Amino acid sequence: MTKTAADVRGFEHDWLACDAMGHVGMFATAGGSYAPVGYLQATELYGRAFQELLALPAQTEVLSAPLLKPGLTNTWRDLALRGLFGFDGAFNGGAYQRVSVPRRPVLLSELPASLVRVVRRITLPQACFAVDQPITEESLIVMDAALGAVPG
Repeated sequence: MTKTAADVRGFEHDWLACDAMGHVGMFATAGGSYAPVGYLQATELYGRAFQELLALPAQTEVLSAPLLKPGLTNTWRDLALRGLFGFDGAFNGGAYQRVSVPRRPVLLSELPASLVRVVRRITLPQACFAVDQPITEESLIVMDAALGAVPG
């Protein structure tokens, strides 16, 4: 089901993307950061993709991940153990900041085909997740525009 930016504003939404190197990242909107059109057009695919990712065995160590209170599920850490970088948005909007880093990043080509199809929906050709640089709203809007997608 297609959603608009207004539909997701104020609510946590998580999406996946790959960078120019084929690394995979998880992005959490925190209710305010930009959600790409590729996510908005197929939000239901991402919930299933996260379940599938978390069912994969851990394959690496975590170099960094946010610490959470005891008893809370640390999805940042859980996905970093599977080789994904993590980027957190901000409730009031703005750039995504890298918050979790795996020791050995997984490559898109190493994932099952079902996950590759979802992750490839959003490719950030100017990004390198291994470098600690924010992923800006402007860069995501430019990516959407290059694909002919119009934010809703």
